[in-house]
Amino acid sequence: MKSLRIISVLFMLSFFLTAAAQNKESSKVQKPVRSFTVGDTIPDLMLSGLLNHKTGSTSLSEMRKGKLLILDLFATWCVPCVRALPELNKLQDQFKDELVILPVTYQSKAEVVEAIGRNSNLKANRLPLYVGDSTFRKWFPHRGLPHEVWIDSKGVVIAISQGEEVSAETIKKALIKDLILPVKNDDMNFDISKPLFVQGNGGNGENFLSRSILAPFNDRLSGEDKRSFDPEGNMYRYTATNASLEQLYRLAFTKGASPFYNRRTTVYKDIDTAELTEPDGRLAGRAWITTNGFCYELSLPKALPAERFYEAMMADLNRAQDKITVTIEKRKIECWRIVRVTGEDKSNRLKEIQKSFLFKGEARNVPLPSVISFLAGFENVAPILDETGLGKSLLMDVEFIKNEYPIKFPAIEEIRKCFKRYGLDFIKGEKEMDVMVIARKVS
Repeated sequence: MKSLRIISVLFMLSFFLTAAAQNKESSKVQKPVRSFTVGDTIPDLMLSGLLNHKTGSTSLSEMRKGKLLILDLFATWCVPCVRALPELNKLQDQFKDELVILPVTYQSKAEVVEAIGRNSNLKANRLPLYVGDSTFRKWFPHRGLPHEVWIDSKGVVIAISQGEEVSAETIKKALIKDLILPVKNDDMNFDISKPLFVQGNGGNGENFLSRSILAPFNDRLSGEDKRSFDPEGNMYRYTATNASLEQLYRLAFTKGASPFYNRRTTVYKDIDTAELTEPDGRLAGRAWITTNGFCYELSLPKALPAERFYEAMMADLNRAQDKITVTIEKRKIECWRIVRVTGEDKSNRLKEIQKSFLFKGEARNVPLPSVISFLAGFENVAPILDETGLGKSLLMDVEFIKNEYPIKFPAIEEIRKCFKRYGLDFIKGEKEMDVMVIARKVS
């Protein structure tokens, strides 16, 4: 009987311990974070790890105390975001007693500090930076950056806008409670890997200009593109959102190698380049792409080798719009040629197992195509042709690829000196090559 009581007590004890453990475990389960929109009052939040801030931490309520707060959700890789920082700093100075502008990024402190070291706008920024964010991005879901959230002194969201809406004029209106802005409402269900406008992906597709698909700028989509291939590497679909016609033609002309595109291989015939090229400046660029941007998709029922797909894309673009026409012509172009100057193959194939790396500021074990890509990336440089046939088999130690900012195009003699160590030379010449001729379409 005594042993039975002990067993009963142990059973009851284990029951209560299990129940307690379950309650403790269930208490750890967090409720889903809700999102907020215009008119909502947001809760307070402790902001720790602030950069450019006297204490490094404060509460959200303390930061906006008696002031208008603008959360500038950004990233250091976002060119329009970083380009806007000098203007945001000026606005903060102009409204210093009535306004707080807080740039917010999901990126870690290490990422942001590294970016500050190589970018002049980030380096000159005096605004506090909130890094490592995991809350605001859930409170205010978005796809495109920058994403601006306007919060009044009572914690009420009064606007959610595009970056270019942050100006002295709109801030003055917000301060007198007279601000009315279109709500930036990104389509969070959009999937760039699926067909555009089919089954509601990116919209209902009512604005088709052609079935292949060419549609006007869509303010709910950011600028993205994707190429889709079958298992054999053949291409069957290309999708781009909010791109200019010149960007689309450039991709088709270069057969997908647009990073190696060179403006000297483009001829503008009876047309102003300003009509096709996005201007510098945040406001001007946004206004231009809104009028001149397109959402485009070419999807073929049968996959083609990439080269043939881009030929079909070029023809399709010429057919689908009435602004310009593009032809490919052969012309002699001034260029840089990389040639062998000795019969000896000095490629170091033993290095192929090693990785490229920086040593004392110099690039080591860099494949020849990567060296060419580096040189071709500078503006106003003539096309660079590799006539060596070595390709990736040549791994080079390159003094002129340095870990420094700003990056400058190396002196020609410095380039030639480097190439000559490998039995090569970097010489100027002329060669007949394909040129993209852009002309106004005649109706």
